Amino acid sequence: MDGRIEADEVLFEVASDNGQRAILALDTGLTGQIAANEETIRRLGFPEAYDVINGELADGSNVELQVCYGVISWLGTRRVVQAILIGAGRGCIGMGLLQDVIVHIDTHAGVASIDRAV
Repeated sequence: MDGRIEADEVLFEVASDNGQRAILALDTGLTGQIAANEETIRRLGFPEAYDVINGELADGSNVELQVCYGVISWLGTRRVVQAILIGAGRGCIGMGLLQDVIVHIDTHAGVASIDRAV
């Protein structure tokens, strides 16, 4: 999966089961799979029915998070992912999707990639 670096963000395009696409930033501080605003979640065709889960922020505080589940194409396979609803801003790919992969970031060339680990 090829990406690019733009304005100090590492960006990747994610495709949903409905063929729609969204540009998401890589966020190694996010332990979940995806965090996205409501517009992005709708565009990806995820159901608008949200569950509430308990989450922990980086400062150790606990919060309730709204989540939903949908299907994306991830490294050539269909994968059910959990998306955390965020209020605004660009969506993110978190560490939950980066298990057993190799992430390559070339800041000089402005490109990035995610590949399956062998």
